[in-house]
Amino acid sequence: MRFPALLLATALFAAPASAQEMDYAPGALGYAALKAGDLSTAERQLRTSPADANDPARLINLGQVFARQGRHAEAADLFRRARALEDSELVLADGAVMSSREAARRALRAIPDVRFSSR
Repeated sequence: MRFPALLLATALFAAPASAQEMDYAPGALGYAALKAGDLSTAERQLRTSPADANDPARLINLGQVFARQGRHAEAADLFRRARALEDSELVLADGAVMSSREAARRALRAIPDVRFSSR
């Protein structure tokens, strides 16, 4: 299953809604591995990331890994968790800025056979 280009590029850099910036180590969000399609490396990087376990960018990227692996229920769970967190701005790989909640909603909608409920 191919995901929309916008969400295929959901390998993101995240800046919280507050003025405080996060300093992610290279690979912390699995960006390069996701972009290259190396899902096992991306998953490993995301699981061992120094980013907060409840960082929306981390959850969305890990959800993307799971979705691409066909692990749709696990991906949907992560997208729902990201959607429920405090909103933050995410910078997508193409440079577009999007709310973390909107990115999570779009990612959730892209998963086949997952019912979307609005909150």
